[in-house]
Amino acid sequence: MSQKPLNGAVEESTFLTLYNKLNTMQKAAVDTVEGPVMVIAGPGTGKTTILALRIANILKKTDTAPENILALTFTESGVISMRKKLTDIIGPTAYKVNVYTFHSFATDNIKRHGEYFPRIVSSEPATEEDQISIMEEVIVHGQYTLLRPFGDQLKHVRTVLSSISEMKREKVIPVELEKIIQKQEERLRTAPDLIHEKGAYKGKVKKEYRDLEKEIQKQRELLTAYKAYEEGLSFRKLYDFDDMLLDFIKALQEHDNLLLDLQETYQYILADEHQDANKAQNTILELLANFHDEPNLFIVGDEKQAIYRFQGASLENFLYFTRLYPNAKIIALTDNYRSTQTILDAATSLIDRNILPEKSDAIHAHLRAKLQAESVHASNDVQVKVAGFSSESHERFFLAKTIREKLDGGTKPEEIAVIYRENNEALYIAAALESLDIPYAIQSEDNVLKNILIQDIISYLRALVNPYDNTILSKALLSRVNDMPTMDILKMLTQLETRRAPLIEHIQSTLPDVYKQIEKLTSLSREMNVTEWFGEFLSVTDLPKRITQSKSGLEDIELISLFFDQIKKFQSRNHEARLSDFVTHLDFMQRHNIRIKKNGTMTEGKVSLLTAHRSKGMEFEYVFISGVIEGRWSNKASRSFFHIPLFEDIETEFEKIDDERRLLYVALTRARKEVWILYGGSNNEGRLLLPSQFLHEISSDHLSQINTEAFETSLVEYPENKLPKASNKKILDLDYIRELFIKQGLSVTALNNYLRCPSDYFWQNLIRIPSLQNRNQMYGTAVHNTLDLFFRSIKQNEEIHEDVLIRMYYDALEKLPLTQHDIAELRVRGEQSLSGFFKTNESAWKEAKKNGLLQLYISEMNVSGVSVHLPKQNLNIPLKGKLDLVMPLEVGSKNVVVVDYKTKQPMTRNEIEGNTKNSDGAYKRQLVFYDLLLDKQQEFKMKFGELSFIEPDDQKRYKTERFEITDNERDLLEQDIIRVSEEIISGEFLTKMCQKKDCNSCKWLLSLKDTI
Repeated sequence: MSQKPLNGAVEESTFLTLYNKLNTMQKAAVDTVEGPVMVIAGPGTGKTTILALRIANILKKTDTAPENILALTFTESGVISMRKKLTDIIGPTAYKVNVYTFHSFATDNIKRHGEYFPRIVSSEPATEEDQISIMEEVIVHGQYTLLRPFGDQLKHVRTVLSSISEMKREKVIPVELEKIIQKQEERLRTAPDLIHEKGAYKGKVKKEYRDLEKEIQKQRELLTAYKAYEEGLSFRKLYDFDDMLLDFIKALQEHDNLLLDLQETYQYILADEHQDANKAQNTILELLANFHDEPNLFIVGDEKQAIYRFQGASLENFLYFTRLYPNAKIIALTDNYRSTQTILDAATSLIDRNILPEKSDAIHAHLRAKLQAESVHASNDVQVKVAGFSSESHERFFLAKTIREKLDGGTKPEEIAVIYRENNEALYIAAALESLDIPYAIQSEDNVLKNILIQDIISYLRALVNPYDNTILSKALLSRVNDMPTMDILKMLTQLETRRAPLIEHIQSTLPDVYKQIEKLTSLSREMNVTEWFGEFLSVTDLPKRITQSKSGLEDIELISLFFDQIKKFQSRNHEARLSDFVTHLDFMQRHNIRIKKNGTMTEGKVSLLTAHRSKGMEFEYVFISGVIEGRWSNKASRSFFHIPLFEDIETEFEKIDDERRLLYVALTRARKEVWILYGGSNNEGRLLLPSQFLHEISSDHLSQINTEAFETSLVEYPENKLPKASNKKILDLDYIRELFIKQGLSVTALNNYLRCPSDYFWQNLIRIPSLQNRNQMYGTAVHNTLDLFFRSIKQNEEIHEDVLIRMYYDALEKLPLTQHDIAELRVRGEQSLSGFFKTNESAWKEAKKNGLLQLYISEMNVSGVSVHLPKQNLNIPLKGKLDLVMPLEVGSKNVVVVDYKTKQPMTRNEIEGNTKNSDGAYKRQLVFYDLLLDKQQEFKMKFGELSFIEPDDQKRYKTERFEITDNERDLLEQDIIRVSEEIISGEFLTKMCQKKDCNSCKWLLSLKDTI
């Protein structure tokens, strides 16, 4: 029997099956579709399911379109989790529901409505290096006493930046900070008990006020630095991450049209993890919702899980909501569907140590009530196990041994997690797991610069800059960059001890091939910019090919790509930079501990290693909490340099340890079946350690102490400081390829590459071997960026002038990793082409602006959230694309022309359609693909697709070819996409080689087949 679709979206039987499994309070949350609602949802109470079902219920009960629903959450993982759950319930329609983090929501709207954000549109995002560089200048050249201590002038650079970021998140701009300081100065001036009136300190200012006076002085200096930092950003045409939300709020407050447009678009708003929302995020919610007195605003949160903000700020969120909407419905979810009762009782006995202030607000009654979490599982509880060891190395080996036993007993690796407090613990835990061949994935923002392979590359780069430094050159020879056997190198270095000559001279006489490579790369590093040079470096050393033949190939390729991206960014701001300049830049990054971030990896078939912060929102059968010692999981040493009262309207005198207690509470409640708490009595340096005080705060009724003496006595010597080896991912692991493809989906570029050569697709689009755009490609990028900015600016009532377009093109070139020589040549080429292109289209643009159509143009429109269904595998594969320009045919019409710019010589219509000997129809296929995207998205209907050539033909004419895509063309392309997707998922593509002679991509892939 087929399922009955409701409102074109919700499947009746799927919805009812899940809905009927809900308890009374969960149903109340799903059923309360209208008005403001606050749900207090403890861990494991099914809040993601509730959010998804409530969205489905809105679609079921109302005539609301999915694109009129907005769901906001705190992290990208939260977005993925909500989207997945929603897809399970309502199918592909889930991709039309707006699910964002607050920042991605602001970013998307800034792109869509760039005319309201001139500062952001005309600036670049500040990197961490930019921020530190600006703040160094601010402190060195400013008048500071406390912020610039003698002997270490730059000690507080990061502290000041962190404080500014915190203030921006709480909407405290410099003028607001000035008001806060003035209030404290007034308090100091009017204090009735300022002076000791008797005793030994009679006549002296009390310590409380001396401390306040010093705090005010620090805050005054912070205010000065804050203002100077903002000026520095403005001067460099930069904005920082936190400015995105501030500028978005400012635009909503100043432009009624923008606010009204968004209020009309988003008729139902849902916000997850509200306990962690800051003041800027709350302001966005309030602005979007304030069109109605009783808006359809649904928030979910749990004060006990507030691990991203201190308790006072988190409690303020709950109070703020109930004061704003006194008639809001408050629902508390207490039934836990995840953990056993013993785990819940142990976690509750810990968190009950946190004391909330007495309040009379309605929400306070709920927070103070005995909301004892109740497990719905049958009572066959296993107590929380606690195991102490003489050393952390013994602890980690016991951890690995216990996990190994669970895996051997049939537990899936992905059902096990090791949770720790600090990122630097991961490597040692990973080493312990590797010793017993346990597959793992570190779920954290790793610093690429700390990776062993990248450190090897950096050592080699340093050696090329200074080949006469024997120490640096020795490290380079022993790195993975050098392809010689390690023992041969060690023998040569041993022989060198008897000689006084520099190592490079010894290499010249004993290892001539190695010397030639060093000499060649050193010579090229002086002639080429660092971006071009790094491409040559990868080619000369043959590093990518050698890496792909190793088990860690996929991960290592990603690392090199991220490192290469950093080089390109550096080059784009330092056009003539050579290798030596980049090595100096690396010194700056390492001195300030600036990271190149690598996000967490896929976890299927692997034990998860993650911090307590990262574990939020996740769940596992078995959880091991590692290193639960004093100073790490409790009483963690830290003291804020600045003390700024940001929340004076509520009680904020909470002990810091309350925040740490909530972290352990979150870690405990990730487990479904079993929790192990582990700690060691000494670290690798032999320093004695104490177990965390939290172990004494958890009720002993729920704990089981494990005797570890027998284990330690029988333990064979274990290498304490061993770091992990390379990971065990295989580059041709078919399961991993399938997982990668399902995650990435298909763009038209990837599809065209596949149809030309499946091996090219594999390396360029799926694995993403590091590569550098050639000059023509960068020229195309500059032109596309120019036209994007040009249309955004003329929508903002900027005049349509040729000189504006050319100036924007010059600016776009300056942002690319090009030499000044290349920039000069491309300036001439682009100015000539764009000048003629402007003259050809000027009258049409002005007419469109006059009749109101141009204001509706959408430039660089991202299309996502659509998919094709693979019937054989019963999978949905996401499709994505970026449309250069979308032009409505009439005001109020959904019929549009989609324009794609081409920065090459114009082609004939037959060439575009693939009807000539040397053409493959890729450009026509691109337009059909865009038609398919819009057809599935259903926001617009592509009436025509246009290829607009920026370069003139031989007669200096500017050509545009317009096509009307047929239903048959669209259907045939969808069938091709399904066929290609099935070939990739099945691994059949590995047998499909292109017909080109000597195709390096195919040869390379064939050479790896023995690694499957």
